[in-house]
Amino acid sequence: MPEPTDTFQLRLFYSYSHKDAQYRDCMERALSLLKQDGLIREWHDQAIVPGQQIRKEVRQQMDAADILVFLFSNDFFASTECCNEWHYAATHAPADQPTVRVPIILKPCPWLDFLGADDVKALPTDGKPVANFRPQDAAWTDVYHGIKTVVSHLTETFTPKTSFLQEMDHTDFISQQRIRLSEIFIFPNLSRYPSQQSGNRLIEETIST
Repeated sequence: MPEPTDTFQLRLFYSYSHKDAQYRDCMERALSLLKQDGLIREWHDQAIVPGQQIRKEVRQQMDAADILVFLFSNDFFASTECCNEWHYAATHAPADQPTVRVPIILKPCPWLDFLGADDVKALPTDGKPVANFRPQDAAWTDVYHGIKTVVSHLTETFTPKTSFLQEMDHTDFISQQRIRLSEIFIFPNLSRYPSQQSGNRLIEETIST
């Protein structure tokens, strides 16, 4: 198993109909290597905890995401919330770091009519529905390679979002961590010197300077 790396992680957001939850589970498993390599971290609405405002949390996660994945099916198009999420992503992308929208075609559906003039490239390749693959693992392998290409492109062209830079400007790093004396001062190794007297003389000279 590959060891996780210290590479900056991209945030991947799932928009889907709950009737297609099993497909989201399959996609999560298909992207396991990208997660194990520390390249992405995923989020979907099942991570919302009781008491949180659902729509507000979803919008915040979409705004923070680098990759927005939309699982297209007739059930997706029948969901007002799913369609609203697509249109929100299309009209609220930050200008400083555009978010990549990736439609995943789960089942035969009028997805080209839904996109209209918004000619976003879909996965699997050529928009062939996942459900039409035999075996379906071939479809998820195609999706894996497509998302991996997106990750590579974003990593190579990455620039920090304005919101991130603003957050860093207002972060007080000093008050949030303890700094030990050993981290800013190098103590001399007195054992290198032949006598206690020499060691004392070194300390006196250090203090005097």
